[in-house]
Amino acid sequence: MYDNKPDGSDNPILYNLPADGCSAGKVLQHAVRAMEKLFRKHEPMIWKVGYTHNAEFRWSNDLYGYAKSRDKWSCMVVLFKTNEPFSPAMLEASCTSAIRTARAVVEDLGEEKAGEIGLLRPDAKRERFIWAAFWKKYECLQPAHPVFGMARNNEIDLSRTAAVVMHGDEGRGRRRQAFMVLSFHSLLGRGTNSANKKSVKKPYLKMKLNFKGHSYCSRLLSGVLPKHLYQKDDEVFETLLRASCEDARTMMTKGVLDANGNRFWMVCLGTVGDWPFLQKSGHLVRTYANVVKRVDQVAGGICHLCDCGPDTLPFERFATRRPDWLATLNTTSPFQTTPAAARIPHAPGQLATTFYFDLFHCWHLGVGRNFAGSALVLLSDLHAGNVDERFDQLTIQYKDWCRRNGAPPILTRINKDNIQWASTSEFPTGTWFKGAVTTNMVQFFEDCDGLCDEPLFRLAIQAAQAINEFFRLLYSSDLWLPPEVARRAAELMFRFLRRYESCARLSYEDERTLFIVQPKLHTLQHCAITLLHTAVRDMEALNPLAFGTQMSEDFVGRQSRLSRRVTSSRQTITRVIERYLQAAHAEFVQCGYLRIAPS
Repeated sequence: MYDNKPDGSDNPILYNLPADGCSAGKVLQHAVRAMEKLFRKHEPMIWKVGYTHNAEFRWSNDLYGYAKSRDKWSCMVVLFKTNEPFSPAMLEASCTSAIRTARAVVEDLGEEKAGEIGLLRPDAKRERFIWAAFWKKYECLQPAHPVFGMARNNEIDLSRTAAVVMHGDEGRGRRRQAFMVLSFHSLLGRGTNSANKKSVKKPYLKMKLNFKGHSYCSRLLSGVLPKHLYQKDDEVFETLLRASCEDARTMMTKGVLDANGNRFWMVCLGTVGDWPFLQKSGHLVRTYANVVKRVDQVAGGICHLCDCGPDTLPFERFATRRPDWLATLNTTSPFQTTPAAARIPHAPGQLATTFYFDLFHCWHLGVGRNFAGSALVLLSDLHAGNVDERFDQLTIQYKDWCRRNGAPPILTRINKDNIQWASTSEFPTGTWFKGAVTTNMVQFFEDCDGLCDEPLFRLAIQAAQAINEFFRLLYSSDLWLPPEVARRAAELMFRFLRRYESCARLSYEDERTLFIVQPKLHTLQHCAITLLHTAVRDMEALNPLAFGTQMSEDFVGRQSRLSRRVTSSRQTITRVIERYLQAAHAEFVQCGYLRIAPS
């Protein structure tokens, strides 16, 4: 704090701005030089640095303006000005206060104004009814979950309790190194495009999937970790995982208070992610890695939910609805050591069931790519010429289908490299990493119905019809599936699995390497059996898409791209979290979750 203005004038607000269009580095250099100049001229002095949306209002307003402060600030110097609220996040500056977003908002807007911030159209009464209805339905599926005992003992209010899952995955960070991202997201959201178009009358207790909107508005970052920190030491990864799980435990057992003194809770129902993440985070000993790769190898368990995998319970029997492994569900522990997720309260003896397979990795980036690869080979056989010429004609056919159906082609060309088909002795499988490509390819293949009458082609077409109808049904539904819808979805999945099994058998008899059989087919069988058994008991089933990771994959990609812009490896975690919070705040304002107080 100093008595004289820096320039000797009477104006308490001074603008010392850099030239327009300066890079982030130039802006920071300007700020450093300006501060050094102030120090040389006025030290010792008391000062602070921060953000504001309106300098004049922040200085002069009667409620919490600096001019009225008991600290008696003498002036304000504006060092940088922008019309974009997220621009400061791109500066390579240390902004540790940005990590405490809520506190920063209160400091900038004032206690009274911060109390007004909330949902654009809040309806507290309806929200409580919706969550109470959700837990009533969930209790039918999991009556032993401890949250219901806590509710009966008045330790928790289910109408103020959100159901979430934890997601983890690796994106591509700096220098193409993996970048781990952990996050939480609610099971309830704004639905899907298909479901929202289908629903004409909006139910009061609507419970939709969490697939719409910006991923920053529906996913909550828990932590990030560059690969070099845990590549040789799993303990670093375990520390992050334990911290996230401990947060989830605290949110369930203690909750948080809002500004009005109301307590809210969050219950983490499980972990979702691709199979490698489930194996790593759960310390699973029964995984896809145990599949037989050599003739002399002994088959081991491949599934943490059952004992399927050994020769006595082969996973290759994936098309039946009454498999031998059904009696082994949740009977033996799949854990090498106790995972961090055990810290989160769960139904006794059912920890393994809290590690969910997700359809995105099981189908779109799994079985679907295998199926699409074989389907494209069958379609290429309908054209004349050598392999490259046949695929060129297939590309023309595919792009024509995209134009007619308004689908983005994504792939500019279909060739042998797209399906890893160097020779006819190898199984074709898609090499793409976008789930939308799998969707396009299988729908394109279904549209080719009637082009060939060969048995293998007909079986593959029927498989495509079944799986496409299965996903259309799920995407046009909400979070809970009525018994008849769950049964229909299960029947469609079983129809696909039977056709796929027939395609694999017929290909083997014809000595063709098509329709490879891999463990992810077993995960689809689990999905179908769960839906069928729930429908048989005349109960509503959770939509399998509730544990899908499509939106979370987008969220992971955004954090990974942020990490690639950080030059200092020692600052990666801090910078990514700071920039995430700045960007998330802007998206919250954009979608109406937060309101900025008028100037």
